[in-house]
Amino acid sequence: MIEGEKVKLKIVSVKGKCEAGHVAGQEFDLSGDVTIGYSGKPGVLCQALFYNIYPNYRTLKFGGSLPWEPDPDVIHVPCPDPFNPVMVQLIRVRE
Repeated sequence: MIEGEKVKLKIVSVKGKCEAGHVAGQEFDLSGDVTIGYSGKPGVLCQALFYNIYPNYRTLKFGGSLPWEPDPDVIHVPCPDPFNPVMVQLIRVRE
């Protein structure tokens, strides 16, 4: 199986109150095991956010990029909650 590139997720901003407890500055290494849930506990990634980022995560992991992003190693993705939006960066870490 192809391993692909390392990708991390960084919470850039939270407007309102994230019901999953995410706060700006949180980081998740998506290269290993990730706990997905809605507990609000540190280290747990909201499942709605995960499902929203997943296609872009795979794009970065396997060498792709998006033409509208100025940095080919970064993709910005919002969470699906329109009333308490969380903005994240997916960052490809080239090793």
